Amino acid sequence: MLSSLVRRSLAALVLLVALTIAGFAILRLLPGDFVSVLLTAQMDGQMPKPEVVAAFAHERGFDAPLPVQYLRWVGQFLGGDMG
Repeated sequence: MLSSLVRRSLAALVLLVALTIAGFAILRLLPGDFVSVLLTAQMDGQMPKPEVVAAFAHERGFDAPLPVQYLRWVGQFLGGDMG
């Protein structure tokens, strides 16, 4: 009985990790540059300058490697930041 509980818990953990990776990948595979879209929305539809985009991406960590971005995203999610 204990082995069954451990096996199901591990399966649930693997599924949870797979779902978070899929969710993260879907957000990153959306068409368009995520940072440019965010800044354009904040600037009332005006296109931001490339240096502003680069500074914003660096400030928010969007220029980091994908595994680092994923771990930050999971950490923020676990901390209650669902956005």
